[in-house]
Amino acid sequence: MKITINQPESFKIYRGQIGIVLFTSDEHSHFYQTNGDHVRARNESLQTLRNDFLLEELLENEDLREIADHYDIIDVCKFDRVGYMNYISIFN
Repeated sequence: MKITINQPESFKIYRGQIGIVLFTSDEHSHFYQTNGDHVRARNESLQTLRNDFLLEELLENEDLREIADHYDIIDVCKFDRVGYMNYISIFN
C-alpha cells in the first residue's frame, strides 16, 4: 500500500490522541479523533507530528487512514503487482 500525504499540517496530537484538524480559527480548531469524536481544542494545545511517525501511524491505524482518505487529506493506492500486470496484459 502506498500512501501520499496531501496535507500533513492537518494531522495533530491532542491529549495523546492522533487526529485530524479540519476547521481552524485564531484560537480554536475542530479536532476529529479516529473514533468519530469531535473536540473543539485550543490551538496551543495541539502538537504537530513528524512525517516519518505520521506515515508509520497511517500504515498501522486503519481508522485514521479511513478518515484522512474520506476528507482527501491523503491518497491511498492499493494494488498488487500481479493483478496490475494481468490488467495491463489484457490491453496489450
